[in-house]
Amino acid sequence: MPAPYQIRRLILSQFQQFDFCDLDFTHPDTGEVLNEVCLLGPNGSGKSTILSQIYHSIDSALLPSSTQPGATDDSLILTKFRIGDKNVYQARSGAADACNLGEVSWFSPAIEQTKRWAKLPEKPVSYRKFIRQFSDHKLGKKEHPELPDPALAFFSPQLSVVDSAEAENFYDFLYNRRRQRQDLFHAFLKQDENRERTVAEVEADFEALTPNPLKAFKGLWNSVLGEMGIAFCPTREPSLISAHTGEEVSFYSLSPGLQSYLLRIALVFCQYYNQPERRGFVFLDLPECGLSPELAISLVQFFQPNQPEHPGQLFIATHETEVTVQFEPHSLINLEFDEETGYVYHERIEIEEEAAESEPEEETEEIAEAENDKTEEQTPATIQKRAAANRYSRLKRQIQNLEDENKLADLVDEAFSIRKF
Repeated sequence: MPAPYQIRRLILSQFQQFDFCDLDFTHPDTGEVLNEVCLLGPNGSGKSTILSQIYHSIDSALLPSSTQPGATDDSLILTKFRIGDKNVYQARSGAADACNLGEVSWFSPAIEQTKRWAKLPEKPVSYRKFIRQFSDHKLGKKEHPELPDPALAFFSPQLSVVDSAEAENFYDFLYNRRRQRQDLFHAFLKQDENRERTVAEVEADFEALTPNPLKAFKGLWNSVLGEMGIAFCPTREPSLISAHTGEEVSFYSLSPGLQSYLLRIALVFCQYYNQPERRGFVFLDLPECGLSPELAISLVQFFQPNQPEHPGQLFIATHETEVTVQFEPHSLINLEFDEETGYVYHERIEIEEEAAESEPEEETEEIAEAENDKTEEQTPATIQKRAAANRYSRLKRQIQNLEDENKLADLVDEAFSIRKF
């Protein structure tokens, strides 16, 4: 089932460090909307700004920590949606604050066929001027699209927002999941058809009809926690247990990065868990912060929408090369700051194809093992192993063809580190 709607395009005009920035989120060959988009570039190039503006185009609730320095009434944010088989443009003013998203108008995609539209890159306009220039294509209130309510998650180093609300901390999240399950059981117990039955019979039916998400977390988390000799126990009092001593381990003894990793995959899992009709968007701003490269890779791969647990669109901003190689070239957009003009520009990343005459290398033991893992459960550990094997194979091919000795040394070091992993 496709997402209820998708983002095809984002245009920023006279907005902060963007004079005019037109980001196309469709495949350059097929024109299909991309399920995943990865933004890369140096600090200050606007990656986080773009993520937040896409988020704001979907959700009228501003991110709690977001600010809009330099954004005024003259700023214009245009977002092109595909809703079903139809396209529509949303125009917003940049005058947003903590309580107001700013003025919003809707336009027919026919604006793309006008001469005025073709001149926008050369002559960026403000929101007010855009409204005047394209007033003949503005949709009336009865024509405004109804955007279905999607599953929505935004994660940055400082913030976790799920379905428009700031996420709980790690312990509160587990406590609230346990309490919610208890409330569901009590309501199930009071149903007329269950009043004359034994508690054991009711519990058995409840377990069969209402899968326990805490038990699902055990499978998601223990492949990572097991490497540290810790296991998650989804008991009546969810806890971490030392595999060596059997004693309870405090959740807060885990590093902040690991707490964040475990919490975020569980939060999104809960959005889609046992809810096959939910589709939506995930935003990851610098997911590598506080994580080892292997965990950062597995986090990104867990959220990639090619898995049935969480289809939709993924938007990510990163500095980490190991993260970017998880994406196809057409999904990568590079942002660069021009010191002469003071504006940020962008380009699609082009990756050179491997030489056609290169002989196919023999399959390594790691790659064969990773291929076998594709039929196994999608745990963070199997994802890490497969990502490492794929990266190792890519590095071997690059090492064979590279002449730059400095780069060659770096690649060899990386290959050895992956081999150890």
